[in-house]
Amino acid sequence: INHEHLALALFIEASGVSKKIQALPKEGEAIELRDALASDLGELLSLVAIYVDYLGLNLSDIAFTTLNHQFQKYIKAAQ
Repeated sequence: INHEHLALALFIEASGVSKKIQALPKEGEAIELRDALASDLGELLSLVAIYVDYLGLNLSDIAFTTLNHQFQKYIKAAQ
């Protein structure tokens, strides 16, 4: 795996996602923009999954740990 190419691809996809999120209307969402955002998120997630697999890690474990950590932060902030 070429780490530089993967890093660049991740950056490009994340940038595209960020631009589409910023373009979302304040109230409601345009279906076309939401669909395009879903496509870009899918491409970004697939790149992350490829790299996670390359590193010998488990994407489900990473997601669970991160979501659990974020949930715990949210619970503490709400108290």
